[in-house]
Amino acid sequence: MKILHFLTSINTGGAEKFCVDLCNTQANISDHRIYLCVLDKLENQPLLNSISNNVTLISLNKEGGYNLKIIYKIYQLLSKIEPDTIHLNGRALIYTSLAILFKQIPSIYTVHTMADKEYNKYIKKYIKLLFHNFPSLFIPVSISQSVSRTVQIVYGNSFNKIIYNGSSELNVSTNIDLVTNEINILKKDEGTLVFVSVGRISPEKNTLLLVKSFNKLLEDGKNVCLCIVGYDTTKEQVYMTMCKDTNKYHDRIKFVGQKDNVADYLQSADASCLTSNYEGLGIAALEAFSMGVPVLSTPSGGPSDIIISGINGYVSKYISVESYVDILMDFIAKPLNDRRKIFEIYKDNFTMQICAKQYLELYKLRLK
Repeated sequence: MKILHFLTSINTGGAEKFCVDLCNTQANISDHRIYLCVLDKLENQPLLNSISNNVTLISLNKEGGYNLKIIYKIYQLLSKIEPDTIHLNGRALIYTSLAILFKQIPSIYTVHTMADKEYNKYIKKYIKLLFHNFPSLFIPVSISQSVSRTVQIVYGNSFNKIIYNGSSELNVSTNIDLVTNEINILKKDEGTLVFVSVGRISPEKNTLLLVKSFNKLLEDGKNVCLCIVGYDTTKEQVYMTMCKDTNKYHDRIKFVGQKDNVADYLQSADASCLTSNYEGLGIAALEAFSMGVPVLSTPSGGPSDIIISGINGYVSKYISVESYVDILMDFIAKPLNDRRKIFEIYKDNFTMQICAKQYLELYKLRLK
């Protein structure tokens, strides 16, 4: 079977990391031919270096938005490869839909976030038309129960297929000692609890709430430090500046920027922090679990589906500084340090191999 995956870009977002990991794993565990097409130009992104040699990487060098030129390029690619099935992520659905209709190739569309937040009302109407009028060609797959509920509300109750996101186990790099020293500088003493946040710095990820919460802890004399791993993808970086200006404790709260050695930071962490306003599931949470690190999350959607309170993390009651501080205080009072148990939950439910096998089975069912 020839399987063609589509991404619009190869940035280090959750959907992109998921897709690359999925391609690599499917190529590793099966004899199928795996293709990954990135619509945009291939920039110098860390994810490019992680794509397996067993995956055929293609770029259509798209510039600008939606146009007839890119539609024709996609049609040509489908004619050349003649894939048996197509796997779509993000806005790739919008760009590829006409070519898929012309070529009559069944596709899977992974919904990575809340369906009501994903697109404007006009695009949602178009996608709903595709799902309802061409069910043999387009089917949505939700990455969590929380996402599935929004998909059914937006597109229809019959679209209830769920395949939980998976993530490959992380491993520390040769820079582990440097990172350990970097974090040790943030610590007051050996008793300092280390918290790490991994992900895009943006209003959706609510990094400002995170900084304010740790300001409050440090104001109250709690022995904690916070390492924020991520970057603001906007050119102006207004939100990043706002977050840094809000930080009252530069010696205990540190922005370290974009890193491709996330495991090194998680290795030193007592807990990983998620403060999103909404979240489909969160690759960052799965990566933390793969290192045996508990996750402290806002009730943003997907994370609530996979966090077992008091075992592999805590979920705050509300999305607010006060509520998030409450679970930070719960963790300070009772750190969740059974890394073996957290890893076992991950291994039994959320590895990329489990996820990849489920998608391979779904591709086969779609071809019958």
